[in-house]
Amino acid sequence: MCGISVCCDLTGNFPVNTLKKMNDVIRHRGPDDEGFVLVSDKSVAFAGGRDCKTSDPFLETVASDHWRIGIGHRRLSILDLSTAGHQPMKKGNYVAAFNGEIYNYIELREQLIQEGEKFISDTDTEVLLAAYQKWGKECVKHLNGMWAFCIYDLENREMFISRDRFGVKPLYCCRKKNKILFASEIKQILEDDTVKRQADEEVLAHFILYGLADYSQRTCFKNIRCVKAGTNIRIQFSDDLKQVVEWKEERYYKPGNHGRHAQVKEIGAALERAVKLRLRSDAPIGSCLSGGLDSSTIVAIASENLGERKMKTFTSHFPDIPQIDETEYSDAVNEFLGCEGYKVLQRDQDILERLKKVIWHQDEPNLDFHLVTQYEVFQEAKKNHCSVVLDGQGGDETLAGYYSYYATYIADLFRKGNIRQTLKKARKICKASAMSYKELVKYVFYFNNWKIRQFYIRRTRGKYVTKRVKDSVNADSISMFIKKKSSIEQQLCDLQYGSLPALLHHEDRNSMAHSVESRVPFLDVDYVETALSVSITDKISNGYTKVPLRTFINKRLPDKVVWRKNKLGFPAPSEKWLYKIPDEAMKDFLGNARSKKFFEVDKLCKIYEKKDKDNIMLRRFLTVELWMRMFQVEAE
Repeated sequence: MCGISVCCDLTGNFPVNTLKKMNDVIRHRGPDDEGFVLVSDKSVAFAGGRDCKTSDPFLETVASDHWRIGIGHRRLSILDLSTAGHQPMKKGNYVAAFNGEIYNYIELREQLIQEGEKFISDTDTEVLLAAYQKWGKECVKHLNGMWAFCIYDLENREMFISRDRFGVKPLYCCRKKNKILFASEIKQILEDDTVKRQADEEVLAHFILYGLADYSQRTCFKNIRCVKAGTNIRIQFSDDLKQVVEWKEERYYKPGNHGRHAQVKEIGAALERAVKLRLRSDAPIGSCLSGGLDSSTIVAIASENLGERKMKTFTSHFPDIPQIDETEYSDAVNEFLGCEGYKVLQRDQDILERLKKVIWHQDEPNLDFHLVTQYEVFQEAKKNHCSVVLDGQGGDETLAGYYSYYATYIADLFRKGNIRQTLKKARKICKASAMSYKELVKYVFYFNNWKIRQFYIRRTRGKYVTKRVKDSVNADSISMFIKKKSSIEQQLCDLQYGSLPALLHHEDRNSMAHSVESRVPFLDVDYVETALSVSITDKISNGYTKVPLRTFINKRLPDKVVWRKNKLGFPAPSEKWLYKIPDEAMKDFLGNARSKKFFEVDKLCKIYEKKDKDNIMLRRFLTVELWMRMFQVEAE
């Protein structure tokens, strides 16, 4: 797990210092080692930095040679902790900078050895290079893991960029006339002084009004784009590296319903394999534990495979707010499985400074204070020497775990015309989920009709935003959220555009902020394809969501967890914490708002003066305002 920096300046005036700054600003992603490779039309040079563990010369001491391509790497040592894992890594004519993990690298290594390949390390990076040598771009179809990597072909002047199927690992791009930048985090690209820090007002409008984030390649920064999940990019340079001859971008993977009908045993077996693969590590492993079904299942499977070693778990703790405190459930799991549980006490103090840290690491505005709790859970994991942490992202999207899936499920039944059966299922949902019948009806209408949703949002939130924001909304850009969907279509939408991309963004930045690698077994490709083949009527049954998972893990966890009704997942007392921010700071934000082109600040002031509990738009203003100040973002 690491961070990469790539800078291609085809003018031959390569700013080596920019590459260094790009690498320095993500030291948190890889404090264990760093390295660089520089390429001109005549030569290649390898260099190191202050954290470099090899004998390569410092980057600053490498003589200028009109460098046109520079690749930097930051390493967090997880597999083969020796210097054999130093990157950028060269094998044959190829050089790689790799962020992520190839979980099936042992099997691939054995396969390649049988076909005559030789290895000098036990790293998955060397396996990746060998796989690319053998299969070219098709190598990604052999990989089970999470990744964002760059491989440069020194002989053919070709660069290959790839991002994993679901976008677990981040990768951003900024392309200008004679310059191309790739990076693990947006803040690296901002280290280039020629990149304007300008807001993409359409993307920002969709975030402010609808809470949409990470739904497309566009980011909140104009002209900085996200490389889409499951995408390869091939860049062919001219012989003298003075121009891009070809840029080919292709989506090599798109999740889909593959038609077959998997059973509970198949789902369980696929998840067992996924967790076991993610226990491969030369660094200590722990797990986040909310006390919900997904994280508890992962802890159960992992604990059973660790032998005598005790699993360390980390749970957010609110002793004074029982309605959002989940330690009752995490304690039950830890006791049942014999885990070593750690409670991360959440406090009211210094909330503004804590929020600022999160926004700096996230690079873009975020929805709420719950990211502070997640950030501090990973911080506690690092304090207790866990450099690898398992987590449950993807469990809800693959097995219809969100309450919104009840809405599409009921709509599916209603379209089939059996009203009596629909009402019967609705009653069971209310009983199993602790929702009232009235709440369920609201869900059905709200999540199945964009016009109703849009009317509600504009009526409740629209008065707090400017005309500029309303005019920036583009229905074509968010069409995937507007059209009516079946349950499987809703799942595919959430996996590609909806909940999952934003959750993975938060997960990566909050974990890597503390040099912790987060692994998500529910996004194992074999598990996802198996889970998506299960019909919605098997996923939601007797009113419960995720029935195949509950059935599979039943008796291996406490009943109160397996058949738990309420759903939280690292929540935060957002309404309370907002008013714990120092008064003088909030008055400065409102009185000197950098984001005033987007918000009706006078109306937000009234919310603040009244200490209104209905303050979602004030909180959204706060995160946008902090983001614009922190990154010096300008509006057009």
